[in-house]
Amino acid sequence: MKKFIAIPVSLAAILSACDPATTTPVLDNESYVHGTRQYERHVEKKVGTARCEVYATDHSVSVDLKVTVLADDSYMNQQIEADFNNPTSYRGKVEFSGLFKAQSEQLCAEMKESATGMENGQYSCSGDGAQVSASFGDLDPSRKSTIVSQMTLKMDQYCDEAYDYFSETLNRLAEETGIEDSKVPGQYEKAQVCESFKVGTSVQTRVVYADKNMTENISYQNGSYTLFEVYEGFDDATLARACDGYRAQDKVTNLACVGNTIQYETNVLNGVDLDSYVNVVNETVCPMLRDGSIGFEDLWFKN
Repeated sequence: MKKFIAIPVSLAAILSACDPATTTPVLDNESYVHGTRQYERHVEKKVGTARCEVYATDHSVSVDLKVTVLADDSYMNQQIEADFNNPTSYRGKVEFSGLFKAQSEQLCAEMKESATGMENGQYSCSGDGAQVSASFGDLDPSRKSTIVSQMTLKMDQYCDEAYDYFSETLNRLAEETGIEDSKVPGQYEKAQVCESFKVGTSVQTRVVYADKNMTENISYQNGSYTLFEVYEGFDDATLARACDGYRAQDKVTNLACVGNTIQYETNVLNGVDLDSYVNVVNETVCPMLRDGSIGFEDLWFKN
């Protein structure tokens, strides 16, 4: 994993050394991304995707990094914002699931490093996220434009490093999982509809083709997820393969395959919560199904 963000050397004059506090506010739901997009790097593979974008206003620079591994729906979402309006501020947060949880200690150490050397540096860590906040101190308004430009270049470099790192990571995962990259739009039948959305405390996902469709409902209660899937237009052999795939998973319980329906329970949704599941489907899965880059059966029924 690359460094969370390194402060440009040219900013050193406005930083004052201090030890960061280890108690901070709880990870918030606020977006740190503001302004107009200045730069983007992204990689899309059959095994997963990574996208890093830089945004800027006349007084701030921010980064939005999203990484998803389709093999197990692992994700990492990271946002960074440096605001040079007085009072200045530096904020960053990262949320992760699945295979990225193994890097939680390293991510926490990087949060602490980011807070060190800035005023009012604070950071917090948990098993599925980390957050940092600090201040650059008072800034001479006449330097603001120059510093924003410098930070934009630094954030661009951060996206370049993230692109290199996650391209290599996805290539390695493709080799390890056998999900080699063959993503060619139009290679498979294109889905007419693909969408996922919250309905109260549940999630509904729909995938519709010309001659077949699938509807999935996910609900959460008492620490367990219940999934109910209805398939129309799929042959018996395909449905049997889907059922066998679920039966082979240790975390699946109370599996029932009846006709064109499959229902089961699990205490983990591949390491993500319902909101994150909606994001993964809408931002990563649906675009590939709609442009025919991957077949529904290959994606949905993978074991």
